[in-house]
Amino acid sequence: EVGDPLGHSQVLPQTTEREEAPMDLRPIWPFLLLSVAALILQNADFAVATDHIVGANHGWNSGVNFTQWAANQTFYVGDFI
Repeated sequence: EVGDPLGHSQVLPQTTEREEAPMDLRPIWPFLLLSVAALILQNADFAVATDHIVGANHGWNSGVNFTQWAANQTFYVGDFI
């Protein structure tokens, strides 16, 4: 029996079996974190600087249409031309 400040009493239920604690998820966090990081890195595109040789195999001369050559290239910051 437990009393309260107003003088009422109540009977608390008694348990004979120990209630099971919820599963502790702390050990799984490092695995989840590494799994998410691996997925992100797997799908990431890493930029690597490229050396573009102007005119390709025709070289730098007046017979090459450099506008046409440049239209077929994809340039990124850090590339060398």
